[in-house]
Amino acid sequence: MGNFDFLAIPYLMDFTTAASDILINLFAQNLGAMPFQLGLLGFSWGIAFSSVSLISGRLADRGPRKLFLIFGLSIYGTVMIGYSFSKSVRDLIMLYFLVGLGGALFWPVFVTFLHEEADPSETNRRMGFFNLGWTMGIISGSALGGYLMAFGPRFIFRLLGGLVFLTLIYLSLRLRGCPVKVTSGREEDMRKKVSLPDLRGRLIFLYVAWIANFVLFFSGAATSSMFPKVARVEGIPDGIIGVILSLVNVGQGIIFFILSRTSIWHYRMAPIFAFEGVSLVGTLLLGFGGARLTYALGMLLQGLGRGMTYASSLLYVLSATESRGANAGIHEMLVGSAFTFGPLLAGLVAQKITLKAAFHLASIVILLGWIAQASIILRFRKG
Repeated sequence: MGNFDFLAIPYLMDFTTAASDILINLFAQNLGAMPFQLGLLGFSWGIAFSSVSLISGRLADRGPRKLFLIFGLSIYGTVMIGYSFSKSVRDLIMLYFLVGLGGALFWPVFVTFLHEEADPSETNRRMGFFNLGWTMGIISGSALGGYLMAFGPRFIFRLLGGLVFLTLIYLSLRLRGCPVKVTSGREEDMRKKVSLPDLRGRLIFLYVAWIANFVLFFSGAATSSMFPKVARVEGIPDGIIGVILSLVNVGQGIIFFILSRTSIWHYRMAPIFAFEGVSLVGTLLLGFGGARLTYALGMLLQGLGRGMTYASSLLYVLSATESRGANAGIHEMLVGSAFTFGPLLAGLVAQKITLKAAFHLASIVILLGWIAQASIILRFRKG
């Protein structure tokens, strides 16, 4: 596969995902979903995605990677069409579980192709295309999702399912001739030329980045799952809801583009902690603000923070150890876990306390992440 493939395939997949996420949230509300049920949607997806990602990631180290990708997309497309036949919130929750399964078979395996080439600069370029691709997909899908509701969710779900199967055909054609397993002969020579911390040092960065990525995806999932409900209560139109939510990924895209042009952020702690602080400011704006502009700025700042932590986690997954498939599985599992527990706990506190309590929960989790990261750094230094 070429660089364009690492841009196009993630774009198509996450355009479908983002558009359907907003449609399902609004569709569930039309079917009478309570705040906790909206949280259960994310929990259902996340529990499948996070658990299966660990398995598929480890198997990706051995192959056959192509079959995992094809099988995952087949499940994804079938379930997307299945949404159109849903008659209750319970139906949507059950189908969300299957979508998580399909995604878990696809994403951890697809990520391993980023490091197919031994040249570190090529890996950085591929990461840049990949990150921009899925981010632009979520931006456009989120921005259009609310407006697509006007055409009827059942009709749009069938169109999105067809788009997934077109993506499957394209990917199958591009996978012809790709090696099944990652080659490592030339890679060992290249690694000797690259200045990296020792294994212990690289693992510190990996663990800190994993925590950062989890807490920012948790906070993002918590705020995104409850924001449509908050916005509707405050009279914000469905189309504007999608536009505001898309700003998270606009922020991500800005950071991904900058990071793809430089390696100055590689193996440095300061950018991770600083951008967690940026995201914290965003969640505080969501929790204490009340104007559309404040909400928009809060979402943008969340995206800026998440762009740094996601890129850091992915970089260290590909360079910290040789078990890239297994590490990619953990990377995706943590993202899935964030989307599992973020919406679930956000829905719980929103229903038991107040809707905006979900945003305050997101801020608290980021603070707890800082404490956990500091503990890990101190423990490694003492050891």
